[in-house]
Amino acid sequence: MNRRYQKYVQTRWMTLLTGLKAVTFAAFLAAAAPAFSQAGGAKAEVTRGDAAMKAKDYVQALDAYQKAVAADPSLARAPFQIGWIYNEQKQYAPAVTALRESQRLKADDDNTVFELAYAYHNLKQYGEAAAAYGQALKVRPDHALSLRGLGSTYLALGRKADAVALAKTLQGIDKEKASSLDAEINRTK
Repeated sequence: MNRRYQKYVQTRWMTLLTGLKAVTFAAFLAAAAPAFSQAGGAKAEVTRGDAAMKAKDYVQALDAYQKAVAADPSLARAPFQIGWIYNEQKQYAPAVTALRESQRLKADDDNTVFELAYAYHNLKQYGEAAAAYGQALKVRPDHALSLRGLGSTYLALGRKADAVALAKTLQGIDKEKASSLDAEINRTK
C-alpha cells in the first residue's frame, strides 16, 4: 500500500472517530476493510504493533493495530491497544470509541474497563467514569488503579466521603496510591 493512500486511510479514520459520533466502530471497520486487505493478517499486524509499542513508536503501533482490527474485527486486544494509545496521547474521545469496542468483545477485562473509565474521567464524563471504574472493580476488587481513579472521580462528583472510604480501602492494597488519593482529598474543599 503506498504511503499517500495509507495517510488518506489514517486521516479518514480520525475523521470518522472524532467528527461523527453516530458512526460506530463496526461501521468504520466495514468501510476500512477493503483498504487493509493486504495487511498480511491480523496476527502479523498485532505482532508489528507490539514491537512498535515496545519501541514507543505509537504512530506505527496505531497503524498496525488498526490494520489488525480491519483484518479481524473479533480481536479484542487490538482495539484495546488503540484505546490505550489514544489515552496516552490525551485523545480521549477516540479512546472511548476503541475501548467500547474492546469491551464489547471482552466484557470481563478489568484493564479495558479501567482504560475506558480513565478516558471518561478525562472527558469530564464523571458518571460514566464512576460506572466503568465500578465495573472494573467487580471483575477485580483489588485493582488499585481503578480504586484510585474512582476516588478521584468521586471527588469530581462532590462525593468526598466516598473518596475517603476508598482511600482507606486502598491503604491495604497500595499505600502509594492511597497516599496520592489522600493528598488529592486534602486539596479538595
